[in-house]
Parts: sequence; structure tokens; C-alpha cells
Amino acid sequence: MKNFKVTIANDKNEVLMEKQIQERGYLFYEKAYDEGDKVTLTLDQAGQFVKVKIDDAMAETILFIKGTTWTFEIPSEKNIKVSYPTYAFSGEKHYLSFGIPTEDEVYAYRNLTLNPLDQNKKEEAFPHASANVETRNEATFFARNAIDGVLANEDHGF
Repeated sequence: MKNFKVTIANDKNEVLMEKQIQERGYLFYEKAYDEGDKVTLTLDQAGQFVKVKIDDAMAETILFIKGTTWTFEIPSEKNIKVSYPTYAFSGEKHYLSFGIPTEDEVYAYRNLTLNPLDQNKKEEAFPHASANVETRNEATFFARNAIDGVLANEDHGF
């Protein structure tokens, strides 16, 4: 059985909530996120596929975590937050779910590049997109936009 731990911590690494999960589980966090909050998934072994839904406004996705930890920094800086769905990470009730996908789920016909949780300049989870230049460090130009699942492309910028 594959076990893992999910932790929500603040910018000082103080644990705000923590839960042990076996195979599949969830966290229900009833507090508004603050600047610097992060969600960390700690696996019992390196190199695993996991299913992650980090926010109600975002799709569940299958990630490959190359190490034993994956940290998702909750976007709060205005420039970065605009590259996520409008209501993502807002409010005082947050439902997060995590699980180990079946072999059928991992090898099913699907978009292998989809990762709405990709983070700029962080290579802990895959799929991951990177670029040699991201103009003015504006979220509009982040490489993650190419794999986030948003299909609208009729305009330049937001």
C-alpha cells in the first residue's frame, strides 16, 4: 500500500494542517490562504504517479513526482495568480484531493502534457514546461500556459 502525507504550511514553514493518506484521500482546509502558504505532498518512495486536485476551480491531474516531495506554492502575488482560474485559491473553504492512480489511469489514452499545476521554474513534478525567456517575468508569458489546459488563444496577454 502506498502512503503519503499532505501538509499545508505558511511562509515560516509552520504546519497549519497535516494529514496522512493511504492510496486516496482529501484535505478540507477551512481558512483563507495567506501570502506564502504552500501545500506539500510527501511520498513514501521516490518516483511515483499521483492524482492531484489542488482547488475546486482546477481539474484533477496525474503528475509524476520524481523525488519524495512535491510542494505547490499557493499563488498570491497578483502577477502569478492571474495565470490561474479566476476563483482558484480564494475564499475560506478549500477541498484538496490526492490519490495513487491505477495502472489503467496512468497508461490510458489522455493528454500527456496536461498539468494545470505546473509551476514556474520548479522541476519537482512532470509534465513540466520551461522556456529560456519569459518576458518581464509576467505570467502571460510563463511556459506553464502551454500545458495548463486552457485552450483560448485569441488574444495576446490576459
